[in-house]
Amino acid sequence: MAKPPGKPRDPARPTRAKAAKPEVAPLAPHLVQLLNPALAPGFGEAPQAAYDASSIHGLDEEDIEKYGLGEGFQAGGG
Repeated sequence: MAKPPGKPRDPARPTRAKAAKPEVAPLAPHLVQLLNPALAPGFGEAPQAAYDASSIHGLDEEDIEKYGLGEGFQAGGG
C-alpha cells in the first residue's frame, strides 16, 4: 500500500535557508571612479540660467493692462 503524504508545510512560515554569498574584495579606486562617475567630486548641479524679463515682445497697451504689468513697463524689450 502507498504511504499517505506527510503534513503539508504552512505557506505563511518562511524557510530558514539562506543563500551563501561569495566574499568579494572591494574594487580598486580607479575602477570605482570608472564604474560610478557620479560619485566623484565636482559633479554638482548646474547653476540656474539667467532670466531677463525685458525680452517680452509684442505686447500692446491692452495686454499690459490685462496682465497688470504696470505703467513703467515698456513692451519691446532689448
